[in-house]
Amino acid sequence: MVTFAGVFTLLSGCQTTNEKVSDSVASELNKRSIALDLREAELDKKTQELNAQQDLIVEGSTNWRSILCEPNISTARTIEVQKSLKEKGFNPGLIDGFIGKSTMRAVNQFQEANGLPVNNYISIETLKALGISGISGN
Repeated sequence: MVTFAGVFTLLSGCQTTNEKVSDSVASELNKRSIALDLREAELDKKTQELNAQQDLIVEGSTNWRSILCEPNISTARTIEVQKSLKEKGFNPGLIDGFIGKSTMRAVNQFQEANGLPVNNYISIETLKALGISGISGN
């Protein structure tokens, strides 16, 4: 026979166990909630970064420029470019008719100083700014 006190003890023991389980579950849910909040913050940051990159891509453009290729420039024309750079205060190195590192460094400095696109090429626009017109073959 179960007495009232025994039933109370059994019930109170269950209640304590249930409270422990509830506390444990609540603690675990709280931890998971915090982890989700952190993950959400990371995702928000990534979304902002991707949106910024997308804005750059959308605002970007492609520009086609005529450039001077080796087959399109004679030694005499290269010397003309080197002399013009030197006259304008940009040191192309030895004036030898070859487009080497020193000449390209001077070309790039000239391009930058004159608001021209800076790249690894001598554009027709750059030639015009140097006062050189037309392209002759080898």
